[in-house]
Amino acid sequence: MSPATMLLRGHRVDADSASTASPTARKTPQPRRGETFHEAMSGILVAAQAFGLLPVRGVRGPSPLQLAFERRSLRVAWAAALFSSIMLVELVSLRHMALTLSPDTFGRVGGIGDATAGAVFYGNALIGSVLLFRLAARWPRLMAEWAGMEEVLRRGRLPRLRLRVSLLCAVIMVPALAEHVMSMLNAVPVFIDVHWHGLARPNKTERDTSHGLFLEFLDEYCHASHKFIFNHVPYNAFTGLLIFVMSKVTTFTWNFVDLFVILVSTGLAERFKQFNAIVVDSDVTVLNKEDWRELREYFAVLSALTKSVDNHVCSIVFLSFGNNLYFICLQLLNGLSPGSGSWLATLYFFFSFAFLLGRTVLVTLITARIHDLSKEGLSALFSCPSDSYNVARLQHQMASDDLALTGLRFFSITRNFMLAVAGAIATYEIVLLQFNVAISPHPGAPTDTVVTTTAAPLAR
Repeated sequence: MSPATMLLRGHRVDADSASTASPTARKTPQPRRGETFHEAMSGILVAAQAFGLLPVRGVRGPSPLQLAFERRSLRVAWAAALFSSIMLVELVSLRHMALTLSPDTFGRVGGIGDATAGAVFYGNALIGSVLLFRLAARWPRLMAEWAGMEEVLRRGRLPRLRLRVSLLCAVIMVPALAEHVMSMLNAVPVFIDVHWHGLARPNKTERDTSHGLFLEFLDEYCHASHKFIFNHVPYNAFTGLLIFVMSKVTTFTWNFVDLFVILVSTGLAERFKQFNAIVVDSDVTVLNKEDWRELREYFAVLSALTKSVDNHVCSIVFLSFGNNLYFICLQLLNGLSPGSGSWLATLYFFFSFAFLLGRTVLVTLITARIHDLSKEGLSALFSCPSDSYNVARLQHQMASDDLALTGLRFFSITRNFMLAVAGAIATYEIVLLQFNVAISPHPGAPTDTVVTTTAAPLAR
């Protein structure tokens, strides 16, 4: 039995006595319909399941008690089918990386991205799918613990989670969609010139257009964005369509991993904010023993839930920051390398880099709110008489409990962590620039690399 569940049962036993003996326990507003974390997350989880992520039954139900993970279900079968397809693409990407990565790679503009970007991008989606599938088996129990916390912490102003979740989904997914559309347009300049500007198609890039406009687009798109695949696998319409679909699935997974960390962190941070408001609004000079017990219980439930959430999602947090760190360094390296490109390629590079950097900053700041808000209530307690045993006990509980989400417990996400990430990016960038000694292309060097110096190194 989890600590949150134990505290919940204890709270139900003495709820009547606490409400009569404690002046601070009188107001217990009912949560608005749809404002529990389980209900607020239902929409984005349904969308995620369409891409084979978190295959749990009952995400649209009114209660987390309806959640269930069924291994023999259509959701799991769909997730397994997408996972197998991504694995096939990843195996070809790894083969390309093994054959391409060499000392000469670091001396060629875009060589690092050409060799590694595809394997890292699809590998990230593969690992993310595995981690989220593993979390799916534990999701019903975790949401039961979360509901237990919400049942206990019902005083004060309840957070409007559904609105916040919807806004955060829009902030991440709308720019992500725009960035992905720009990446596809950037991959087919000849197609745009021929069918938009009416220019003649160069003979050296002539494609068979007898099968329709979409297949022509698909041909050029796949050869431009996934050349590392078709250097080893013959192209046909089926493989092209498979690559096209898998690139969309992996792009959604890439963005969803960050969005998931943001949403979980927001759900926890808003509850700490609610607790701090209870502490600040209470007249701490007249609180009796029962009031202080209730405040300690609130914080204990939040502390237990935060640690439980971290146990479940720490690997996802690690994947999120590791993947973002790699692509920020690679994007910045390509941006610092000289090269010529179209205005669309230049615009795409700056938009993609700004989106990636902004998303990483947003993940860090929102996740760091958990640590910040878990300490915020201490300022109100420090104004109480220091000789009070109950005050000292709650102060010690809040000050000594270091609450934050972690990346596999290698690092904790706090505001100071952002400075560490910035320093790591600067260090790795200097090392990459030193390795990439041939900033200008050598005479006779290959010029048909998949990754241009102004385009983002994402194999999409």
